[in-house]
Amino acid sequence: MEVVEHKVPVRELTEGMYVSKLDRPWLETPFKIQGFLITSQKEIEEIEAVCDYVYVDVVKSRAKLKPKKYDSGLFTPSNKPAVAKYPFTPVEIKHGAYRDITAFEDSAGFAYQADEEVDKALVQVTSQISKGLMFDQKSVKNVASNIVSSVIQNPDVLACLTRVREADDYLHHHSIRCSVWGAILGRHIGLRRMELEILTQAILLKDLGKTRLPQDVLNLEENEMNSEKRVIYKKHVAMTVKLAQQINGLHPKILPIIASHCERYDGSGYPRQLRGDEIPQLAIIAGIATYYDELTNPRDIKQSKSPSATLAALYDQRNSLFQEDLVLEFIQALGLYPAGSVVELNTGQLAVVVEQYAERRLRPRVVVVTDENQVPVSQLTSLDLLSEAISPQEKEMLEQSNKKSKLPFIYIVRDLQVSEFAVDLLKVKEKLFTPNKKRFGFFNFRT
Repeated sequence: MEVVEHKVPVRELTEGMYVSKLDRPWLETPFKIQGFLITSQKEIEEIEAVCDYVYVDVVKSRAKLKPKKYDSGLFTPSNKPAVAKYPFTPVEIKHGAYRDITAFEDSAGFAYQADEEVDKALVQVTSQISKGLMFDQKSVKNVASNIVSSVIQNPDVLACLTRVREADDYLHHHSIRCSVWGAILGRHIGLRRMELEILTQAILLKDLGKTRLPQDVLNLEENEMNSEKRVIYKKHVAMTVKLAQQINGLHPKILPIIASHCERYDGSGYPRQLRGDEIPQLAIIAGIATYYDELTNPRDIKQSKSPSATLAALYDQRNSLFQEDLVLEFIQALGLYPAGSVVELNTGQLAVVVEQYAERRLRPRVVVVTDENQVPVSQLTSLDLLSEAISPQEKEMLEQSNKKSKLPFIYIVRDLQVSEFAVDLLKVKEKLFTPNKKRFGFFNFRT
């Protein structure tokens, strides 16, 4: 097989080369994750500032490379990205459509109220469905509008709230989390407000049919089902569509999203085995949001994956389960450590991510919730890893230039899956968001 990528030292880069991979995660740099063509000397200098070497795609490059000069053999058939086989319309990206992000503290009150209203409304809807009663779409529409408003204000706040796992009703909270993930991606790519609300309503309603499934089927993960139970399980899409058709005043674009959110780019989905452009783009977003939440928050928490591992799994499915451009945008939208993630610091402490920064995704704002021995602390403290801590590389450079430097040196070692930590996130949520007369709890422990 012809090698199409070569490892190139940054000092040998020239204009016209296509950089397809770095010697470090894309999210740790100011560059876009999908690679880029070098068009100026300034871009080369920006690469030199963060990398020692990169990988250059021979096919996409306009400059000629001499293969013998560089290391090759980077990709093998097992890890080479899947090639797009079926036609699809690239998503129209409008980054920056929602430029202003309200500060975490200023968004917390609205997000908390939105979360409470979402919870109550879905309980009511589910109860009515279970009793075979009709209901108006107004309650779901209002809930979707609140979710969208909160995500537009600050995507991290509601993500942090909904990341907390509630034990009482898996389907209920899964729907809420998925709607938030979908709204965050929609905001990131610049969907219009109406499209965001339609998407959010569809995701909130997408699992109504599961309330009609036998409990012995519903209690299993899909990969645990035998062929007979899987056939029964897959009927939930048609059941949901039928139930949604009975909702008065539902927007006509919602049904196609519900009907197609389990379809997959390569035709491996259901119920109609649609491929590529046959799947509505909003349904693809709903599918990505569902896939992400099912891996990070499965019914059986022992099978959960960490956010970073889930994003890696999702990245492997580009042009397989989902079209590539939306996968890459979702990864950029959430970041390696989404708000609500539990991370381990190099100090041994555990912390909850509460806010991210576009310029440095690996250095979010966190709330430290344990001591060095990972024993929960009573007084939470806020730590901004962007302004109050530095990376190992920066520390080394500072020590070389100034041996007396005493700047803080704290960074994230890894993120954890739900089953790996003993932190009571419900208590953390209570301290972060429970309102008092003048302010939200977060203000009480901010450093």
